[in-house]
Amino acid sequence: MQNNNNKWFALIVAMFLMVITNLLALYLLEYIIPFSRNTKWMENWTKAYYEANKWIEDVLFSMKKEDAYFETGNTMTGSNLWYYYSLTSTWTTIPITLDWTSEFDIDYNKISISNPVQLLLKWNIIWGNVNFYFKVPQFDDSWSTILFSWWTDPIINWQLSSENETLNSSWSQIMYSDICNSSWCTSWINFSSKNWYTLTWTWKTFSDFYTDENCTVSWCILKLSVVNELLTDDFKKMPYLEYKIDFWTNPSIANYYAIIRTSWKSTWYRKDLKLYIPQQTTIEAFDFTVFQ
Repeated sequence: MQNNNNKWFALIVAMFLMVITNLLALYLLEYIIPFSRNTKWMENWTKAYYEANKWIEDVLFSMKKEDAYFETGNTMTGSNLWYYYSLTSTWTTIPITLDWTSEFDIDYNKISISNPVQLLLKWNIIWGNVNFYFKVPQFDDSWSTILFSWWTDPIINWQLSSENETLNSSWSQIMYSDICNSSWCTSWINFSSKNWYTLTWTWKTFSDFYTDENCTVSWCILKLSVVNELLTDDFKKMPYLEYKIDFWTNPSIANYYAIIRTSWKSTWYRKDLKLYIPQQTTIEAFDFTVFQ
């Protein structure tokens, strides 16, 4: 009888220890399983990020292989169930809407004294169809800012350069009266008939210079520079202006920035990356530094 009691006691102790062990195991699993899931999620997130970054590097390498790849109008795209990549380098409007913008208007880029605009041009552009818009940024929704309409000094200087010659704006610069107010911009500037003398004192219009210097075959550079203070009608100073260029029916133009987009999926995660590559804006004839 004593032996039977000992057996039952040992069985009860064993069952008690098994229950305690199972409870401890369940308690630990409550921490281990979420941690394991988090580890898996982190693994998928990391994989998605580095795979997306790999496509960024692949596109950059392709751009490096071909001289001025994105500036000649090339684009790249690729996709399947798990990834997507694209290179956008040309457009008919600068900037690309909803992509590279100022803080206050999604359709405009910024130009200031410290931030001039330089564009590489190499297409058969019909300049009579190209419209330039310049306006004051809207810093306050309660009122519109207008630049001095009576100010006689120029505000933006333009310069068109080929490898052999340069046409400066001088007396055909953009004036204060040409700048739109901050609420809307329905008026535009057309450079086609703007004119002045070249470095060799030859009088030419903007369009004639572009054609005569063979800019449709070799690179030419258009530079826009703010040359005076940006004063408002209530004696305030603006830090910059906003600009947009609409090439309309012309072929797509090399954008100020090439945009690389990549996306990679890994189970529950998808990582999207975007990279802006500034357009190269120098040619050999102007490969020097000016100190002043």
